[in-house]
Amino acid sequence: MVAQMEIRRCILIGAESTGKTELAQSLADALPASWSSEYVRTFIEQVKRPVEVEDLNKILAGQLANERTAIETARQRGLGWVVHDTNCWMTVLYARELYGVILDLSLSHYQGDHCLYLLCEPDIPWSPDPGQRDGPATRERFHLLFETELRLAGIPFARIKGTGSERLKSALAALGQ
Repeated sequence: MVAQMEIRRCILIGAESTGKTELAQSLADALPASWSSEYVRTFIEQVKRPVEVEDLNKILAGQLANERTAIETARQRGLGWVVHDTNCWMTVLYARELYGVILDLSLSHYQGDHCLYLLCEPDIPWSPDPGQRDGPATRERFHLLFETELRLAGIPFARIKGTGSERLKSALAALGQ
């Protein structure tokens, strides 16, 4: 029996418009790694409207599928890293905070072995993203929420701040690259 290759997971989290997608793509290229996109973007493009409460379980399922596909892609390509542009935990937290809905997802799924969370600071200009941005006023609130939740769950994380190239350099340093 052949041992499965260890896959290390880098999970980018942070409030809206904190550079997660750009950093995820840059990290995937630099490591190299496979990466999973934020499913809610795809969902909004498909339904062409803002998220509604009834959509939350579909979004969670889509995010989970994106993550699993990226992990399988890394295994197939012999890559040691997967970069997640957000993850299921963010979906769970947003559902709770914005809609008062508790989605069922085990803590072990998003804590997992070989995971490092990178918390993207809200220190870059906010930019609109049709259908999903609440506006710059909510960024600080959600940033503090995510930091608090990481600490409460005992999940190790590194802070990522600065511009594009500074963020990439900081992220690679946090990952030990």
